[in-house]
Amino acid sequence: QTDRLPEEAYGKDWTNRTFREMRRLAGLCLDAGSAVIADAVHATAWQQRSLERVAFRRGRSFEGIWLEIDVELAVARAEARRRDRHLGDVSDAGEAVVRRMAAGIHPPDLRWRRIDAGRSPEAVLDDAAHGQDEAHGHCRDDQHDEGAGQKD
Repeated sequence: QTDRLPEEAYGKDWTNRTFREMRRLAGLCLDAGSAVIADAVHATAWQQRSLERVAFRRGRSFEGIWLEIDVELAVARAEARRRDRHLGDVSDAGEAVVRRMAAGIHPPDLRWRRIDAGRSPEAVLDDAAHGQDEAHGHCRDDQHDEGAGQKD
């Protein structure tokens, strides 16, 4: 799909619908025995825990990786993607969306491994693939109860 999304596509209703579908698809993939990468900004504790629960409810491990980046650099990269659509990036979030999202981000606790995404893609990938702090990458379902009773 190459059509640009309207700004309202980045609002709460669309976000909830998108994350619900992402969790559903992740569950299907896990049920089939596959690993899953849920590539999205899980900005709230509830979004983070909901994703974790998809794995835990199936008896699977979970490794959360949180990419941290300076807002100004994120804006510059988003604007570059919008200008250079030929680069193959599907995101069409511009400055306004990046700033609004950044204002609402609540980084996960230390169970998610944090990686500095302000570096080259190769350096970020290397850290994600090989890990810098394996102790914080895995957690168990009984370590948290935020969002208990919330529907995935």
